[in-house]
Order: sequence, then structure tokens, then C-alpha cells
Amino acid sequence: MREIPLFCDALPSKVVEKIVSHLPLSTVAELMKSENTNLALVAWRRYYSSIKLTFDKLSFEGAHSRIDDEVLSMKVSDFEALVNSDMFDQLRITKLLIKVHTDIEEDVDDFTFLHEKVFTKVSSVVSNVVLEFEANSEWYTVFGWDWLPSSPLVQKCIREISVSHAYIDPDVPSLPSNLRKLDFQHYYQYEFDDDPISPRIVFPPSLQEFYSMIPWGSMSTYANLPSTLKRLKLENVSEFSVKAFNELKLPNLKDLILRDILRMTEVNEHFKFPSLLENLKLAWLKITIFEQRELPPGLQKLSITNCPLKKFHVGTFPNSLKELILENTNLPSSEIHKLKLPSSLRIS
Repeated sequence: MREIPLFCDALPSKVVEKIVSHLPLSTVAELMKSENTNLALVAWRRYYSSIKLTFDKLSFEGAHSRIDDEVLSMKVSDFEALVNSDMFDQLRITKLLIKVHTDIEEDVDDFTFLHEKVFTKVSSVVSNVVLEFEANSEWYTVFGWDWLPSSPLVQKCIREISVSHAYIDPDVPSLPSNLRKLDFQHYYQYEFDDDPISPRIVFPPSLQEFYSMIPWGSMSTYANLPSTLKRLKLENVSEFSVKAFNELKLPNLKDLILRDILRMTEVNEHFKFPSLLENLKLAWLKITIFEQRELPPGLQKLSITNCPLKKFHVGTFPNSLKELILENTNLPSSEIHKLKLPSSLRIS
């Protein structure tokens, strides 16, 4: 440890920062004790550069801060003390992950952290805020959008939102303008008896990833997905239609997953995939036919699993295709032998 300061003095500060950024946090914690002031400061900034906060009953009952190789999981009171410290403005937090068990209100009176000034102050030093809202799986709950931080300064920093609930309030407010990822998970065992209402979502203009497992009624929910989208997963769409899917304007889409969609019974020539698609996964669908004259020219992986597929025909496979997965289908081996596959393709 004593030799490190001399080593660091011989290097430009940016090089030192780069080296420290690749060290595990346990090592960084030791460097924070260095007698070399500059090295200790670099290590201190790295130590607090990626933080995870978990809000549940335990986080208010004596849980301790802990580290792994990449992320510092902080006790809520320790984080608030850090924010209120004199040196907080010198930090640059690249990622702040906030995981909230939304039944916390039943355990902790007046839980308002996401709307308090201490959280607003964080926006001055954080680049990416990731919000994960999760219901207790033992309880039926509805996610309300009032959980989102109301401060405009904080909203500008929010890059990802994940919601895991039995049901989500369909009156979706304006989402953060810089949001890159929106993920709706779903607890199947706690569903409403009546049909869920399709939400009214205005997707942020720079959204890149959207995953939906919520069984909302209409494809119109997804009609205004932005052209910036690169990854899309649709599951349990109750009123799926090929026409509505083809009308989605997704020129930059790279990854597409379609799963467990009852009305999707075949993929034929009328089904149009985005031209820049690289990975296509179809799973737990009712499709018996997959028939395409040609696939997207840059497609690298095609996976069809757990589908009652009986016919599979592709006129021309792109040379880019590296992997074809056909698992748990009813496809006879004779159909597979007819395929004219690129020599570099791996089939499983």
C-alpha cells in the first residue's frame, strides 16, 4: 500500500482515475485510507460512484451498508448523512439504484424519501437514477404513479423504471423525458377478475428499451413507441394483431421478444419484422407456421421455443445468421433437413 502513492504520483490524474475505476470496491475502500491525499480522494469518489438503496422494512430496522465488487448498498440513514456532508458536491454518482418495496407505507409512517429535498439535492451529482418498484408477492396491490419523484431536477436524471405489480394504474402521467428503459413486470397470481384497462402511455422520445408483461387489452397501447427503441419485449398482449404490429415504427429495433400471446397463431408473409433486427425470440406462442420469404439482412439469432410449430420455411437466410434455435416444437426432422442454411450457422 505504501508504494501505491509513489506510483500514482508518476501518472496523470485521469490515468489514476481509470485504474481505480476498474478495481473492486473492497480494494477501493483500502485506497481511501491512503496518506496520499489525491489518491484517497480518487478512491473516495470511486467508492460512492455506484450506489444501491433499498427501501423496505429492514432498511429502517438497523440494516448495514455493504459492498460487492461494483455496487455500494447503503443504509438509508448513511446515504442521507452522505448527501448532507460538506464534500458531497465533489462526488459524481454514475448510477443510483433505488429499489422500493411499495408496501413500505404499511410499515413506516410517512415514507416520503422520493419527494424530499435530500433526494432533490442528489440530482446535482448523479448521472443515472434507476427506480425499481416491487410489491410484496404475498399481497394484491395496485401501483400508483405518485411514487415517481415529483422534482423536475430529479426526473431529468431518471434513466430506468421497473414496476413489478399485479396491476398498474392505467392513468400513466408524463414519464421522465430522458428515460431509456421502461419495464412492466407482472404477478400473475394476483390478477383482477375483470379485464384490465389499457393504459394511456406517452412514451419518452429517447426510450431505447421497453418490456411489458402486463396483459393490457389493445395493441394501441404500444402504437406510439418511439423510433429510438432498440429492444422490445411483448408478453400477454390479449388483443394482438399483425396489422397493428406492422404499423409500429421501429426502424432501429435490434432485439425483439414475443412471448405467450394467445392470438399469435402463425408468422407468415404478412408479418413484417424491422429491417435492422439482430435477435428474434418467439416463445410460448400458438404458432404452427413460420414462413418468411426473407429475414432481416442483419439477423444474427433466431429462437423459436415451446411453440407447436409444424412448418418452418425461410426463402433466404441472411449470411449474418449465426444461431438458429428450434426447441420444444412439433417440427418434423424432415422440415429441418429441407432448410438451406448458411455454412457458419449453428442449429440447436
